[in-house]
Amino acid sequence: MACIAPVADAGLALMDKVVAGEVPGVTSVEELFAEQGNWAPGRHLTALAAYCHYATLYRTSPEELVVPFPEFKTKPKGAPAEINLGALTPAEDKILQKIAWEMVSKYPYPSVAAGK
Repeated sequence: MACIAPVADAGLALMDKVVAGEVPGVTSVEELFAEQGNWAPGRHLTALAAYCHYATLYRTSPEELVVPFPEFKTKPKGAPAEINLGALTPAEDKILQKIAWEMVSKYPYPSVAAGK
């Protein structure tokens, strides 16, 4: 069985919420990426992707999950050192979990919505 996690759709939904001013503490879409001018995902997109995969694989909402680490870190290919992406606030985490479940539970391809 193959499962498709709608990470890109969820990312676009998050960007729409940022533009609409619905994500506290995030004022521009650029803040969703690790570095300015770089497409490496920041903490919000990284967590959102993880929540989408969780929801797809376990067929349950990631809402109310607790992130088991205090902050996100990454080392993009070619970067000389690790980048500390910071931590999510409880409000940001709740929004990301909700977006992930909304996207996964309504995704029309083989996943939770299809009942596969």
